[in-house]
Amino acid sequence: MLKGSDHHLAADELAEMDDVCAAVEKCIAARDTAAVVELNTQFHELIAKASRNRWIREFLASIKAQTRRLYRTSLERTERAVESAAEHRLVLRALRVGNAERAEALGRQHILRAREAAIAAGASGGRPKEF
Repeated sequence: MLKGSDHHLAADELAEMDDVCAAVEKCIAARDTAAVVELNTQFHELIAKASRNRWIREFLASIKAQTRRLYRTSLERTERAVESAAEHRLVLRALRVGNAERAEALGRQHILRAREAAIAAGASGGRPKEF
């Protein structure tokens, strides 16, 4: 998403992403699935905004309802929520050092893992409730 970008993210953008990551981690510990899903959505929106790509922002907004369902299904398992939070931290670390290509690769991997988790949840009868 940020591949080939010649801009670096502003300190306030990185700080906001960091704050969201910290909040996600607290909500996972508190077993607050709804808040984890909301904050996950917020993190992805911050990444899209940071891309400075209007098409990406508009596309993400157009599929928000569908992606929230995917987030909920994949993040209801505590194990996946913890993994997802760690993946967000890795993306953030790559962005912090200005490595957009690495951030994009990590983001793609993150999306695939979320998809796999959602498929696995569906295969096991739907919505596992571990939180």
